[in-house]
Amino acid sequence: MNIILKPYIQIVDFLGKVLGKNFEIILHDLENLDGSVVASANSTRKIGDSFWGPISKISDRIYNNQLNFEQDYIINYDGLSKTGDPVKFSTFFIKDENNKTIGLLGINADYSDLEIIKEKVDSLLNFDMMGKSENKDLDSIEIIASNIIDNTVNEFKKKDPEMSLDRKLKLVEEFNKKGVFLVKGTVQKIAKLLDISEPSIYRYLSKIKDTSE
Repeated sequence: MNIILKPYIQIVDFLGKVLGKNFEIILHDLENLDGSVVASANSTRKIGDSFWGPISKISDRIYNNQLNFEQDYIINYDGLSKTGDPVKFSTFFIKDENNKTIGLLGINADYSDLEIIKEKVDSLLNFDMMGKSENKDLDSIEIIASNIIDNTVNEFKKKDPEMSLDRKLKLVEEFNKKGVFLVKGTVQKIAKLLDISEPSIYRYLSKIKDTSE
């Protein structure tokens, strides 16, 4: 193993413990590709394993012996794990005094667990938003019905301030035509505004129904 890589071995163990099981940490010695792994954490790959396994744009360049990487690192690029699962790679290039890349410190992130969690969270959020949307629609209908009741009562009171019983029953009939009674809670509201009992409203609605039939 190239002596330049030795300080990185402890870093591999450190990163593995900090980042957790979804992050594979690998230290490669590029002078021996058939046994390049010199340290690993959260990985099935062991010391002495071959470099070849995960597929990425970095491994393709190394396969073609293109080791002069100008940048110091590349982060969050896509690739495939040894088992063919999609992985996000981040690679730090370890170079010698001649700026030749002699090793790689790789962090390979498996986000499959997080994707499953994200799907579940998205599903719950969509359900919640749908529920809110439905409640909002219901609230709007109740507001519209309430406005119809208030406006209609006010109009009737202008014509007949005393609001005789016959007038009140006519008003109930008007509300029925407008479909106000299809909205929950309107009977109670109308009974209170007209100062008549709820049973009286139901009886009159029943009478209207019998007459129409």
